[in-house]
Amino acid sequence: MSLVRYNAGMNEYAQLKRLSDALVTVRCFCTKSTVGWSTTAVDTTVLLAVILVTATYLALAHAAAAEDYPIVATVDGQPIFRSQLNRAWERSGGLQREKLRRDVADGEVSAEEYARRREVDQARILSALVARELALSALTRNGWGVSQETVELELSRFEKRLGEKEMTIEEFCQQAKMDLGALRREIAWQLGWNSYLSAKITDENLQKLFAARPRDFDGTRMNVSQILIAVDSSDGDSKDGDSKDGDSNDMVQQRWAAARKKCEQLRADIVSDRLEFAEAARRFSSGGSSQDGGRIGWIERKRPMPAVFNDAAFKLQQGEISEPVRGALGMHLIKCLEVAPGRRTWREAQGELEQWAIRRLWQRLVELGEQSCEIHYADDVDRTLMIIRGQKQSMATSEVGPTVIAEPLD
Repeated sequence: MSLVRYNAGMNEYAQLKRLSDALVTVRCFCTKSTVGWSTTAVDTTVLLAVILVTATYLALAHAAAAEDYPIVATVDGQPIFRSQLNRAWERSGGLQREKLRRDVADGEVSAEEYARRREVDQARILSALVARELALSALTRNGWGVSQETVELELSRFEKRLGEKEMTIEEFCQQAKMDLGALRREIAWQLGWNSYLSAKITDENLQKLFAARPRDFDGTRMNVSQILIAVDSSDGDSKDGDSKDGDSNDMVQQRWAAARKKCEQLRADIVSDRLEFAEAARRFSSGGSSQDGGRIGWIERKRPMPAVFNDAAFKLQQGEISEPVRGALGMHLIKCLEVAPGRRTWREAQGELEQWAIRRLWQRLVELGEQSCEIHYADDVDRTLMIIRGQKQSMATSEVGPTVIAEPLD
């Protein structure tokens, strides 16, 4: 069953339930009245007919709305509309998208390739939209969100701003292809998220974060060497085209496993003094620094090496060697040769501290939401999402964060 039909049916059921409850209330009231009111079988039949006609009208109206506002996913029954996905896609990476469109127009990129890239790109953004719904659910469940009264007050202010532009809220929703419920959740998210950040990101908490992770923010530099055991991640060189995807994936995983085992063996030999790190780098490393004993030189927390490399390197003390680290090109062993402590204060690093805290707060909320929410995707979307789920990461690690996917309500 498609999510559009599912949600239309659920809304129709809710409308019928309310009407049925109303009928029971009216019948009970008429039967028990002490002021001379009465009801007959004919009265009840007429009332039931009116209610059924009204219910039919509501169901048809909702079905029409569902056709206009297709749903691509639901999180605990809350819909994410195709229009939301399209707008988020347009707002993120606009310059790159314009270049891609020009490349299609110039014939440098085929229409099929453009469609494929768009599909995969939108699947990633949808993961972020779902993550935001998970975060909003966590805010609400844990009492960190804003009240419904606050949402309604902001909705009335928004409606007033629309009025100044000679637009009604119904016209806005129609133009944005979203219903009033989705608009309320958009407001609840923006108000709740900003309120949550204001409560959590204080000077006191930022100072605690700085004290707990000084190397990440104080400008510390490290002099390091590496051993790189390269891994060929291509899926084989079958000439007949008869290899299966599963077989190819198994081959790649075997290469990664072999590289990790090699790094573990080298590390064991080095820490037991059976082999010098520099000698091991010259003999076994595929990195460009191998002939210099693997020496890379001085690195900072965020450059020039990739994040996964720096994350491991900045945990080391002088003379220590990391466990095997998986990077884009293969498995690394990292040795810390020297540490130059940084001198930045927490106030000088405040901007970086805030950004780090925002990412961690976002991830925590999404993880909480994943523990308690049910997620459903439309059939066509679910197939596309499988393309980007090779590593099966939590949605909390989504590349598109809470700010990018927010609806513009000003």
